[in-house]
Amino acid sequence: MEHCCEGMEMSVLAEQFYVSRSYMYKIFKLCTGYTPYQYLMLERIRQSKRLLLMEELTIAEIACRTGFNHSPHFIRSFKEATGMTPGEYKLMMKSGR
Repeated sequence: MEHCCEGMEMSVLAEQFYVSRSYMYKIFKLCTGYTPYQYLMLERIRQSKRLLLMEELTIAEIACRTGFNHSPHFIRSFKEATGMTPGEYKLMMKSGR
């Protein structure tokens, strides 16, 4: 959770726990219900929602702070997860709906 906005390699993480990469994936999915990638994306989206509400940052700045290398990827991922773009989400939340 602390490092979800940083680039992570599952093979490096698996090494830290002395397990294979495939076993790490299997255990992770068993414990969380998500693949590591799905979980990472959900956490990044959760953090981006908080930033959209709490700070006056641009979409590009939020994308960068939450580990997305490119704004279009962030916007596409956010819309896939929430059904709306980050801008639409920000407007909706500011209007109190």
